[in-house]
Amino acid sequence: MTETIEKHADLIFSEMMVHPVLFTHANPKKIVLLGNNIHLILHEVLKHTHLLEVHHIESQIDQYTNNKLVFHTELSSLKANSIDIIINASDLNLNITKQLFDLLHKDGILIQQSVSPFAINPLKSFTHALHQTGFSDVQLLSFPQPNYETGWRSILMALKHGMFRRLREKIIFNKPFKTAYYNFDVHKAATVLPEFMRDSNLF
Repeated sequence: MTETIEKHADLIFSEMMVHPVLFTHANPKKIVLLGNNIHLILHEVLKHTHLLEVHHIESQIDQYTNNKLVFHTELSSLKANSIDIIINASDLNLNITKQLFDLLHKDGILIQQSVSPFAINPLKSFTHALHQTGFSDVQLLSFPQPNYETGWRSILMALKHGMFRRLREKIIFNKPFKTAYYNFDVHKAATVLPEFMRDSNLF
């Protein structure tokens, strides 16, 4: 039973770290992944066959060594304004947040793992830090994760310039691959703030 919970929890997390942001960006081609043990995240990323480059920062992922899209890259070697999406499955680190902001193209998006939606004060601090870095719009997505504290997880999606637009329903419905958790309705529901979060003036 515990093994099943872990499997499904990891699957939900990896799908939510990938598909909302890749379907939000209008034309993602170059992706950066940060974090340890993110094999499942990379697996979900590579379902999007229109990508040109996927740069994994923390460590080599052996089973993808022969994949011509996947590169093990030092963060410092990437050029400014060259990346469409950064998926950060590490804890928020304000020391590198500005560096990540600078790497993003003007339409670039950072998706950052975060804390439980019940942790209002940390969420406010994280959101404020992203705005202070220069991101013009920040959106919170929440979803169940049974093996996480409180069983409920949030992630923050930050847009470098402009405002997040309405979800592209047709594109999500016509995605050319299968998912176990993610779909249009899940994506839309994940962006809805419960009343206690609205009352906190988080956004």
